[in-house]
Amino acid sequence: MGGRDERRAPGPDPGEEPRRLDERGLVEEGLLDPSILHGPALPPHVLTIRPFLWIVVGWTVAHTAFWAYFGTLFADAAFGYDASAAQMALLLGTFSLPFVVVTPLLGMLVDRWSPKWLLLIGFAVLAAAIPVAALATSLVWLGASIAVVGIAAAAIDPARSSLTGLLVPKDQLVQANGMMSASTHSALLVGTIGSGLLLGATGNADVVYTVAAIVAVAGLPFFLLIPDLRQSGERPAMSFRDLGQGVVTSWRHPELRLLLFLALLGYVIMNLLFSLEPILIRDVIGGGQEGVQFLWAANGFGAMVGALLVSRIREGVGLELLLIAGGFVLAGLGMMVYAGLAIYAVAVVATMLIGAGFSLFFSAALALVQRAAGEEEMGRVTAVLGVLSEGTGLLSSIVLAGVGTFVAVQPVLVGSGIVLALGGLGGLRRLRRLQAAGLAEPAPPGAPIAGIGAGRRRREP
Repeated sequence: MGGRDERRAPGPDPGEEPRRLDERGLVEEGLLDPSILHGPALPPHVLTIRPFLWIVVGWTVAHTAFWAYFGTLFADAAFGYDASAAQMALLLGTFSLPFVVVTPLLGMLVDRWSPKWLLLIGFAVLAAAIPVAALATSLVWLGASIAVVGIAAAAIDPARSSLTGLLVPKDQLVQANGMMSASTHSALLVGTIGSGLLLGATGNADVVYTVAAIVAVAGLPFFLLIPDLRQSGERPAMSFRDLGQGVVTSWRHPELRLLLFLALLGYVIMNLLFSLEPILIRDVIGGGQEGVQFLWAANGFGAMVGALLVSRIREGVGLELLLIAGGFVLAGLGMMVYAGLAIYAVAVVATMLIGAGFSLFFSAALALVQRAAGEEEMGRVTAVLGVLSEGTGLLSSIVLAGVGTFVAVQPVLVGSGIVLALGGLGGLRRLRRLQAAGLAEPAPPGAPIAGIGAGRRRREP
């Protein structure tokens, strides 16, 4: 009992036939033994999670309808109703305002109820709002349609984020959100190109609205196939005080706090680009109206490629902020080249870089929220990002409306690109410090960009 351990060292049993060695001295039969592999096997692709696959399929179908509707509505307002620039801005605000107001409430609801059913209801409301545009006889009715779509989007965003976080293991959340981003941008390409061809062939926006509504309804059954998963933690009663809980959680968590700063910068720059790009094309690059559509398509293509690359990341814990900050550097460089050179052929390539850079932000930001916020608060923290997005859009629209006549478009966009790139570099520097202090997850071993992530694991509170 207390004596020497008499266990024999590993080796062949007496009388066992000796295993043959190859010319390098390796056991011949062991060459095919899985035990010689180094490191853990990669997890299977996230699309092997069947419920998540249904989310991707339904999301792609429904968002194809959304982009077909959204682009057609603004074209209809400009050409069918001869809307002025102020009326177009008001129409966009009609979408943003209900989204900003309703998102925090529905973000709280999804943390206490069913993400599946809230997602399904959101897309059902979207499908119901599209025919309102087909029946419209004035800009007021177009505004009513897009306002309802804004409410639907306020339900869809936090519900999808929470459901993904409940379905997908945390080390595959970056990959999962990359797939969702790729789905969104493929729907953008198909929806806008398809609606443009249909509108050109028929000359009737009502036909496009009708087809978009049918496609939106066709996406609903896929969401019914998803299991009704709900967060298993505390579910306190809803209160107005709880509206700020997502902000408090984001501020107290070091990684989420850095995400908020980067997101605020990114959304401001994105809205500046969205507002000023058509004027840059018209007055500086010298392209026609179709040039705006082609460059938006190039942006969408770059975003889809970036999202597909993210979707190949099998172990993404610790990569989220690296992808966000690196994406901002890439997008900032693209903006500097795009606006600085102002050559159409160069702009096509540069705007692909911008799209790819921002797609890294969209994919990784939601993955970080889903990992760091916990299942009890994923909806609320996602709502914070949503409000930040549309809120800065409203604010930038108001500011530009007041000072737009004094803005020199080309220098402002070049300067915005510089600020975005510097913000990304600053984010990388801040992340290095958090990781060195053990307050942020390091990048997984062997990751191509893991050099910055050599710090200790984040300390748990």
